[in-house]
Amino acid sequence: MDNDVRALYKEDIAELQRMLFEEVTRYEYEVDFKTFVDGYMNCDYREMLDNCNARIANMTWDELLSYIRVNNRDILVSGITDIDRLQAGWIGRIYSLVQFESQQDSRIIYQKIPYERIKTLFIPLHTTSEEIAVRKIVELL
Repeated sequence: MDNDVRALYKEDIAELQRMLFEEVTRYEYEVDFKTFVDGYMNCDYREMLDNCNARIANMTWDELLSYIRVNNRDILVSGITDIDRLQAGWIGRIYSLVQFESQQDSRIIYQKIPYERIKTLFIPLHTTSEEIAVRKIVELL
């Protein structure tokens, strides 16, 4: 994919994913957040975002959630949301930015830095600049 096109979508996709992760933590969904992240990072929609698919990249978080609800029900299972919105949003955004920076498939990134691992990186990295946080996480790949 052309780097100019990737650059145009970088912020939109990072924000889409931040909002999606934040909103899934709302009480009304009662979603097992770990199961959601496991499934989402390996689903076709995330792969389409890896490739800057314009249709998906231009969705709102609730439109994307509706698509996931219809086509990937197994990742939206009832359970405990054991994370607050700030941390969930940071994780969603950082995964997206790491994907853009490393240009690796999200599935590969998630294999190397699963939910349990990125969750532990929140405390030391969320108060640094995004650039530093992304750089340090890319170094772990």
